[in-house]
Amino acid sequence: VTTIPAAGIALHFLFQGRSARAASTEDNLRMQFNGDAGANYWSQSGQVFSDVAATGLAVTEEPAATALFNVANMPAASSPASACGQAVIDIVGYADTTFFKAFTSQAWGHLTAAGSGQRAWLAAGEWQSAVAITRVTIFAANANLLAGSRLVGYVLL
Repeated sequence: VTTIPAAGIALHFLFQGRSARAASTEDNLRMQFNGDAGANYWSQSGQVFSDVAATGLAVTEEPAATALFNVANMPAASSPASACGQAVIDIVGYADTTFFKAFTSQAWGHLTAAGSGQRAWLAAGEWQSAVAITRVTIFAANANLLAGSRLVGYVLL
């Protein structure tokens, strides 16, 4: 997203889609700000899941700054046919130049054919920059997004 108004309170993104990642039931949805690929991103995520291998809650904290955010988890090529993931991503104060920029996201995906192969995902993080966000890049970690995937962005005034 490259056309972002300079005045607004928050950015609100809605995602629905699926990764083309071969031989896998999942892929991560990632995000960067202003083309910054430096180690300036801190984040935590939690997943609630129930599948054959494990049941419960997994919490991930990035122990050091990384070059991007993982904002959601979504189905991939080996997931059930027509299954997709969806996510809501919010960035409050994107145009502010006083504070670092933070995001929160919520996501859900049906990853495996088993009825218990569903995953809920919560994530939050901080980009260590006080400059206004003028570009947001959202992409799949390991492959392209399948045709029909969509991202809709809103500016909250």
